[in-house]
Amino acid sequence: ALESATRAELDADEARYLRAMQRLIIASESPYPRRAADIGAAMTEINSTPTLFAATLFAKDLPAAIETAALDRATVEAWTLALAAAAELIPPPFGESPLTGKPFDVDQGAERITVYDGKEALVSLPLLLQ
Repeated sequence: ALESATRAELDADEARYLRAMQRLIIASESPYPRRAADIGAAMTEINSTPTLFAATLFAKDLPAAIETAALDRATVEAWTLALAAAAELIPPPFGESPLTGKPFDVDQGAERITVYDGKEALVSLPLLLQ
């Protein structure tokens, strides 16, 4: 427990947490699908020995938060692609979905524009004016 921790235990806990965070920072240069293994390895390192506070306070929801950020960015990019297609504008150069790492696919049907991320439809925009 934190209240009975020695300085050495606190230092070791902090060092383990910082090593894991360093791994996540380095991995953040890669798209989410490619860094998923690094996220898992960092969480394993944090949880490898009973920690005093790092995993509980700082890292408990970290993998879910990283995935949510990738989903948010993928959704924004999908909306941008759908709106560009609807307005007949040159689409932005979004190649891969930040969530799946697979190419976006814009399907412009007669009644709607749907943007897929290689896994599922992220956006389905009805065409209101034709």
